[in-house]
Amino acid sequence: MKGAAALAGLLVDQRFGEPPTSVHPVVWFGKLMNGVERRVYADRRSNGVVHLAIGAGVAAVVGVGLRRLVGSTAATILATAACAAGKMLDEEATTIANFLQGGDVEAARLRVKSLVGRDTAQLDESEISRAVIESLAEN
Repeated sequence: MKGAAALAGLLVDQRFGEPPTSVHPVVWFGKLMNGVERRVYADRRSNGVVHLAIGAGVAAVVGVGLRRLVGSTAATILATAACAAGKMLDEEATTIANFLQGGDVEAARLRVKSLVGRDTAQLDESEISRAVIESLAEN
């Protein structure tokens, strides 16, 4: 049943794509964890453990709360749809490929920034393609 629910979540993602940034749960979580990092960061393992524990704790509480609110199957569908980002990744990869095929390497460099954490300013066509493929594979 969990596999079917996860598949349904992927289908929801393919149909509707990402929620708006203002209500996207992954964006909210990222903002929360950035705030936690600002408050607890220090170059010590214990601070990293605190950061990890808060992040894992928040995720667990939200997951349990969602399951109790809507049920296990619906929670799996919603969580998968919110986190998969398959449609967005496909669209970004296609846009970047179109830029490269059209010879607009600079536009591709700028666009690939949304997928990777590395500096993209000096990437050539091959490196941009590799960055896109790596990002798709990671996700």
